[in-house]
Amino acid sequence: MNLLIQGDNVAGMRYLLEVKRMRGKIDLVYIDLPFATGGKFIISNDRISTISRVREGELAYSDELRGPDYLMFLRERLVLLKKLLSVQGSIYLHIDYKIGHYVKILMDEIFGFENFRNDITRIKCNPKNFSRVGYGNIKGNL
Repeated sequence: MNLLIQGDNVAGMRYLLEVKRMRGKIDLVYIDLPFATGGKFIISNDRISTISRVREGELAYSDELRGPDYLMFLRERLVLLKKLLSVQGSIYLHIDYKIGHYVKILMDEIFGFENFRNDITRIKCNPKNFSRVGYGNIKGNL
């Protein structure tokens, strides 16, 4: 049976734990978090399938948490996810290089350093064609 929960994900996970009794029953979790950018992201009629930092449109989400506040926000969610994950479960967390090292330490604390399996890196092109002031965002393991 499929279930779609719209709303606060903390409330949703508590519902899964307390009402649906799904502790230890989830095999796969994928999280696409805000990246602690400090920005507001908009969806507009001109860009229906894209959320961006354009000025006009409807607020899709606000990414204003940073530093310790961001990590506390994430910690609360990861602790609940650990309760939901089965013994063989996997969690995939999409994050960028600017906050990823902090998130890795947090995940090691919650899930155990020994449970880390891999870092998956994608090569991202620059579809917006804006000029870059730094190095490209390609990362590799040596």
